[in-house]
Amino acid sequence: MSKTLALTAFLLSGFVIGQMAAQQLSPEQEEVWKGEQAYFRFLQEKNLKSYMALWDDRFVGWPDYKQLPVHKSDIQASVLEELQSGQTSVFPTPKPEAITIFGDVAVTYYFWPETDKTSSHVYRITHTWQKGPNGWHIIGGMGCEVPRGRSADSVSSSDQSAGDSSSDALDPFIQRIMDDAGIPGLQTVVVKQGRIVWSHSYGSAVLDAPGPPRRMTDDSIVLIASTSKLLVPIAVLQQVEKGKLSLDDDINRYVPFTVRNPKWPDVPITWRMLLTHTSSIDEMDEETLNAINIYGGDSPITFDEYMKSRFQPNGRFSANLFRQGKPGSERIYSNDGISLAAFAVETIVHESFDSYVQREILAPLRMRATSYSLANLPAARLTVGYGVERKQDGSLSFSPSRTFWEHQPASGTVMEHQLTFPDYPSGRIYTTATDYARLMMMFLNGGTLDGAQILSQASVNLMFSPSGYRNVDGWQQGLGLNGPEDLRGRQVWGHDGQERGYSSAFYINPQTHMGAIAFANGNYADYSMNYSLVDLDFHLMSWFEGQTKH
Repeated sequence: MSKTLALTAFLLSGFVIGQMAAQQLSPEQEEVWKGEQAYFRFLQEKNLKSYMALWDDRFVGWPDYKQLPVHKSDIQASVLEELQSGQTSVFPTPKPEAITIFGDVAVTYYFWPETDKTSSHVYRITHTWQKGPNGWHIIGGMGCEVPRGRSADSVSSSDQSAGDSSSDALDPFIQRIMDDAGIPGLQTVVVKQGRIVWSHSYGSAVLDAPGPPRRMTDDSIVLIASTSKLLVPIAVLQQVEKGKLSLDDDINRYVPFTVRNPKWPDVPITWRMLLTHTSSIDEMDEETLNAINIYGGDSPITFDEYMKSRFQPNGRFSANLFRQGKPGSERIYSNDGISLAAFAVETIVHESFDSYVQREILAPLRMRATSYSLANLPAARLTVGYGVERKQDGSLSFSPSRTFWEHQPASGTVMEHQLTFPDYPSGRIYTTATDYARLMMMFLNGGTLDGAQILSQASVNLMFSPSGYRNVDGWQQGLGLNGPEDLRGRQVWGHDGQERGYSSAFYINPQTHMGAIAFANGNYADYSMNYSLVDLDFHLMSWFEGQTKH
């Protein structure tokens, strides 16, 4: 069977999962298939052509293809025969960008060899394998047609890697993700069994505009948007542990203004509602957002000024404060709800939320590169955020954030391109992936790191527990955390973020005692690049969980 026919088998137009009920799959196969389906849905949401198939004795998955005499043995023979170059000791295919093995089932990830350099698309392929008496054989696969992206420079800037074999496999895999998603610069970290086992950075911290060009390194400082929110439930639970509040207390006891939904004046809004996004507090409108976003340095509007103008009657930003629903009845994401929890903590600790977090969380964890304030950070390490746009010919354009969203000049200093805003607890942490990994290690170690106890194990467990609500993606809502499922359908916890020119993802699997972080200095006009980083986190965790020498 020719390579063309084998490729066609992956990339037929349209997608139908056929005859799945007739397939008798082992539990391991079911787990793999579930993960592949989840990835397929993600690709569909990104409007990328994706195709999936599963084999039994005959090729199934596309009913309109069954009239051709294609058996799984034909496709398998074609793949094994024609992709023989670069075979490994485990799989007779080109060296994959990643291999995940568990039990008698494995998944390989790689990109189809590019023969047509003029094509605007490349193909991402996964194969699902099962180990039998005579070795490994294919039981299924998926192909994804994605636009060819612009290559970015790659640099490995940390000695905390998992070794040359992991770097050789993961570097091209991650580079492909960057090319496909249009990521200017990227930081990645994997934590396993309490230590960093992978820390690599790629691409550019600063491009030609505004210049001068500078590579992304592990020391580059990135705005991580809503992944900053992790610090708020930590600070709140520290007060719970000290007996200074209960999660079901009325927040009005702790703030100098009344917080009540006028549609539901008798229903208290509690700390728990704020941290689970069920308070009925709405998101700010576009006019308010544009008014508070500032470039060039720390916001001239203080946090105190913003909160009072947002929550006090007739305040400058008080329009459209509440939704119609009853507090506690629905999960609606709210930056202002998280900021209100941080503001209320200030009244308990009698200092700014910034200084409290620095003293009680960041300093004990020795997170020296993490700050809410630009003034505390060296300009030479700051990154510039970029708006990313794919043109009709498939090429990518990158514009500095203030140019892409504010239509301001692309020239200027790196500091002049820094984005800031007054409601900093909800999304204004500047940090590095390696520094923020210390927060991840604290979570995985039950609230303690290097002798510093930040939370009790009970508080960590509470953050990592379903609240009974889900977000618009169907993910579980924890106490200040998101709860999607990983590639194998297992619950993970963490947060991701999206902002003008920045994206981030921070996720932990408590079952495997692993976590992964991905920070990028890019985003699209629809603020969706974070999904690519969430997916990368899942693949990194899967890789290091099932890592083999090959």
